[in-house]
Order: sequence, then structure tokens, then C-alpha cells
Amino acid sequence: MRKYTIFLIVIISLLYSSDNSNKEIVRDLFHVEGTILSEVPADFASFQFTISGTGKDLRSAVDKAKGKVKEISSSLFNIGLDKSNLSTSRFFSGENIGGKAFLTDDRDYVASIRVVVNTDNLDLLEPAILVVSDQDLDELTDITFKLKNIEKVKYETFEKAILKAKEKAIAFQQILDIGKIRVVKVEEMNNYRNRNLVNPFNSSNAVHFTQKNSVGMDESGNIPMFYAETISVSVKVQVTYEILQE
Repeated sequence: MRKYTIFLIVIISLLYSSDNSNKEIVRDLFHVEGTILSEVPADFASFQFTISGTGKDLRSAVDKAKGKVKEISSSLFNIGLDKSNLSTSRFFSGENIGGKAFLTDDRDYVASIRVVVNTDNLDLLEPAILVVSDQDLDELTDITFKLKNIEKVKYETFEKAILKAKEKAIAFQQILDIGKIRVVKVEEMNNYRNRNLVNPFNSSNAVHFTQKNSVGMDESGNIPMFYAETISVSVKVQVTYEILQE
């Protein structure tokens, strides 16, 4: 008899638990948004130049191209850059089709080298470009500006957006006298994505970047030929709060 009683109690407990699990849990939720725009002056610049050498064979063409690069590099070192500021992004060598001379074989082969110049001293950007422009180049292109530590700016902007949303939530809590609240969800609302953003809350990473020129004079009162850009990072988040029952 005792066994049947225990069995009956277990069955009733299971039915009661099943009945409770089917009941929908209703929570009081509200959403707040935080938007922050961070504008930071660019602190890093780069440009590229391409230079070629010709010769009667590949070796002589490569040697001429290397010699020109060495000459330009020495001029750049003289204004304050060093080897860490230079890198080769492309190299090509082969028969100089369409560029051979009629009466000599000195242009039968060609070698082309593309060099990237990077600097975090923006005062050296214009002198570097002028130094390179004095040489016999194929082209000088892709002058760009950026931040060396963009990840830090993105994370700080994200953090500020979260705090902005938190300020709004606390204001609602105090004005409406709604008691205790807690965070249940954090979402980024931007339409632009950048996978490198560090986000400790979810896997949806979104940051909107814009760039604008900053025109100004140098210490001597001269207007520079190239203007550093201001990098803008915009982050918008939505935070969902639950109103806790007393």
C-alpha cells in the first residue's frame, strides 16, 4: 500500500510540474537606445609609387629598377623616414612587349616595383611625396589616412553608447518609479558591419565609418598640400531591460 501511495505522489508532482511549464511567462520589458559619434584625427598616412627599369635582359632590368628604388629610399631616409616605413607591395618583370627600342636591345625587358610608404608622422607626408615626385616614376597613387589603433576607438565608442543607453534607462526608472530593473538583451542597430569590432555582448558587430578632411595651417602659417582626415566612428545600440516584480 505504501508503494502505491508513493507512486501516486510522484505522478501528481509530475503532472503539476508539466502544467506549470506550459504556462507562458509574461515579463514587463522596455527598450532604450544609445548613439555615440566619435571623431578622431587620423594619425597614420600612406601612399604608393611604382618605378620601372629596362634592360637587354631581365637581370639588368631588375638591377635598374632596384637602383632607382634605392635612390628614392635614400632621399626618404634623409628627411626622417627609415626602412620600417617602406615595403614592397608588387614586383613584375618580363619581356617589354610594346616598349622595345628599334635600333637597340636596351629596352627588351622591363622590371616594375611598387613601394608603399607608411608614416605616423604626418608632418613628413608632404616632404616624402615631394621627394618621390622628383624621381622618374611610373605613378604615385593611393594617398590614404587612417588610425593606428582603430580597434581602441571602436571599442570606446561602443562602450560610451552602452553607457548612454544606461543613463536613459535610469532616468526612466526614476521618473516613472518603476522599481528594480535588469538588462536582458543588448543589440547594435547599425546597418554597416565591421567584423573586427570587439563586442562582449553578442556576435553582431556593426560600426559606421566616415572620413572628412580637416583643413588648417601648419606652424609656419602655410596651408599644407595634403590634409589629414578626421575618422568618424558611429555606434548605435539598443538595450532591453526587464522590470522586476517586487
